[in-house]
Amino acid sequence: MQDLGRDTFSALKPAQDVAAVDTLEERVASWLRTAILSGRFAPGERMVQADIAETLRVSITPVREAMRNLAADGLLTLSRRRGMTVRVLTLEEVQELRMLSTMLESKCGALIAERITEDELRHAAWLEATMASLSSLPDYYALNSQFHLFLYETARSPQLTSILRRIHDAKLAYLPATFMRAEVRHRDGLKEHRDFIAACRARDPERAGRIMMQHFDVMFGHIEDIVAEHAQAQ
Repeated sequence: MQDLGRDTFSALKPAQDVAAVDTLEERVASWLRTAILSGRFAPGERMVQADIAETLRVSITPVREAMRNLAADGLLTLSRRRGMTVRVLTLEEVQELRMLSTMLESKCGALIAERITEDELRHAAWLEATMASLSSLPDYYALNSQFHLFLYETARSPQLTSILRRIHDAKLAYLPATFMRAEVRHRDGLKEHRDFIAACRARDPERAGRIMMQHFDVMFGHIEDIVAEHAQAQ
């Protein structure tokens, strides 16, 4: 069993901005995000509140509230028959998300190159270097998520950031399978991160937008393949 005290909270830091994680409910939600991102819970898997509460040594209430919030964010789905499950994307949903990502990531990348501060650039470079040094893929997934969520904030466009965060959350559960089937994606992704930071240092919004758009378009291409193969197998 795992006690969701401050030690556990510290271990969850890569999953989201820890400055915002104060309540027990928020710590449970952060743990659940990390568990989904690391592949502990796969798309379509049932989330049993009692089991999670026992694992984390908390009551049912913060688990239930955390799950409701994650469902509102698009990570989980509630059904009468199965209860709460990790969201499964249809091929049509993935294709629509890919279309939106293509348009919005390009604009966001350009805004980041124009608006990110030097201190923020240094922090982004530190996150990238830390990612490159990791040998554990689950740790990489978590820090990669933190890297992109941090960059979204530096665009200083709250409405755009809100939309992109929802797209980010929708694909979260598919990232482990994506990296496992395409080992080269890990290496290429790190290079794209470095190229993006270089474009921001050069204050080149066109190049930064293009790199960010292509970075996510490749990822969505892999997710499309995974979802299509799963649909054919059923």
